Formats: sequence, structure tokens, C-alpha cells
Amino acid sequence: FLQELAAERSPSVRASIIQMLGSDWISQRDVRRMCLDALDDDDEVAQQAAAALANSPNAAHDRTILKAFLALIERPDEAIQSTIIPTLIASGDARYRAPAEHVLSDWSADEGNSRHRALGLRVLARTGDEHLASTLMGYAHDPAPEVRRQAAELIGSLVAQTPQAALQRLGLETLR
Repeated sequence: FLQELAAERSPSVRASIIQMLGSDWISQRDVRRMCLDALDDDDEVAQQAAAALANSPNAAHDRTILKAFLALIERPDEAIQSTIIPTLIASGDARYRAPAEHVLSDWSADEGNSRHRALGLRVLARTGDEHLASTLMGYAHDPAPEVRRQAAELIGSLVAQTPQAALQRLGLETLR
């Protein structure tokens, strides 16, 4: 019933249905299909809701999801890009990883836009990238207060979550 309703109604109704079902239902065949269809929608709200596929189990190894995300990565919607980048990177496949890393790199290196640098740090933190600590430490001395604050929060979270004593020391030294 919900799939029929989503198909017959406006993109905002599709987005609302996807959001209502949430990640608990994302692995169900019909809900997954609805999300994949919404990724092709012209409506950004429907696309953003459908980007919840990034939270589905094994999304980083699902070629259908990865191909759909790859088609979206070059669109100028930062909300969608920031949702799908961690999944594309986690795929480990250069076809998907490289374009995502390119967008992430552009944000992180955008000297003229501290909001982009802070967004890049938040997305980088969600990727679980092994070079995260050293990258974050470099931004602890960024000229923009919002970027330094974001880096400090992420370093603090990393220090709290890691069992590695050396990484904890390095993080605490950076925060001093």
C-alpha cells in the first residue's frame, strides 16, 4: 500500500514515507526499491530521504546502491553528498571511492569557506578512515574558529572511543 501511495503522490509524500519507515525497514525489498526510485527523483527532498540507503546493512558492498550513489556524487547537493560519501569510501572500490574522496578533499581544502572545511571534517569522521587522526590534528590549528571547534570535538570523540594508548596521548596533546 505505501509503495503505491509513494508512486502515485508527490515527491514530498515519497520522502515522508521513506523517512517514516526509517532505517528499520530499509532492507525490505519494497522499501529498498522505493528508495532507489527516489534517488532518481528530480526532487531533492525525496533524494535526501532516499539517501538513507547509506544506513542499510551492507550498503558499501551493494553494487546497485553504489551505482545509484555514484550518479548523485557530482550533484551540488551537499546534504546528499555528505550522507553518501562514507558509504562510497567504505566500498573500497576505486570506481566509487575516488569520486567521493575528491568531493571530500575539495571541501577539506576549501581555504575560502570554513563551513566546507568543517563539513569535510564531519564527513571524514563518519568514514572511519585510518588516517582520520592525523587529518583531524592538522585542523586543530585552522584559522577559522568553527573548524577548530569541529576538529576539537571530533578529536575528543576519537580519543574517547579508541583503545589505542598512543592515539589517546596524541589526541590529548593536540587538544592542549
